[in-house]
Amino acid sequence: MSSRAFIDSINFKNCTFENILDDGFIIEDVKTIGVFNPDRWREEFGKKTTRNMTEAKIIHTANGSVIPLKRHSANQSIQIIEFAGISGYTEKSKLLKDVLFELKEKLNDSHIHRIDIAIDMEKIPRSIINELLEKRTPFQYGNTTYFKTCKEKKTNQHIDIKHYNKALTDNLSYPLERLEFCFKGQYFQKIKFKDIETLFNKMQKGIKRFSGLSVEIQSL
Repeated sequence: MSSRAFIDSINFKNCTFENILDDGFIIEDVKTIGVFNPDRWREEFGKKTTRNMTEAKIIHTANGSVIPLKRHSANQSIQIIEFAGISGYTEKSKLLKDVLFELKEKLNDSHIHRIDIAIDMEKIPRSIINELLEKRTPFQYGNTTYFKTCKEKKTNQHIDIKHYNKALTDNLSYPLERLEFCFKGQYFQKIKFKDIETLFNKMQKGIKRFSGLSVEIQSL
């Protein structure tokens, strides 16, 4: 029997996303030519701007959601938009998912840059953790345990695997743990958003290979 898995975060890349946004969206410059206000990035997203960001902007939506928009020095012709945490248990997650659905048709021809797949259970079985530990080394950071191979450093461009207390992050009144598989840029071969479901089988096989867990990824 397969466990249900959900897309929790999805990043897109395209030449520019500002052209698809109507008057209901406001763009705030954080790091562009003549502008550098890193405190605003930290205030909205809880993290620093990085040196390899050549452009950082905040999209403000009509329902109050904020979305990161950025370019990196490695490929300055490409802009990346992030929808992070759309399968959470908070009002913030629900509103962000509403924005994604609102923009879905306009994003259909954008290429996928990253997908985070989440599996939520009251408690992640020890057998699954042991399977990960056989192949990877745990690295604890705050509430989160990352599972890394010897070749991986703090970041990589293929996959991250992490386990954390979701009840704590979303302030839930019941126990809930999350196992998350973050599939990154090198995992995708120019797949457009409209073709996202063609990736499901590949990601399901990857999750099975890494953890021994059979999952069925749910459509957005």
